[in-house]
Amino acid sequence: MAEPDWDALAVADVDVDISRRFARFVAGRVRNPTVGRSAQCVVFWAA
Repeated sequence: MAEPDWDALAVADVDVDISRRFARFVAGRVRNPTVGRSAQCVVFWAA
């Protein structure tokens, strides 16, 4: 099982401000951007 943690997205660019804005924009478009953190915990405890 794999699900990305969109809230932890990193973008490499020379313009740090634009990189951060883009990462926030992408995370803001995902219904649950931190689902990767939750899913990993659920799988760990289910094992």
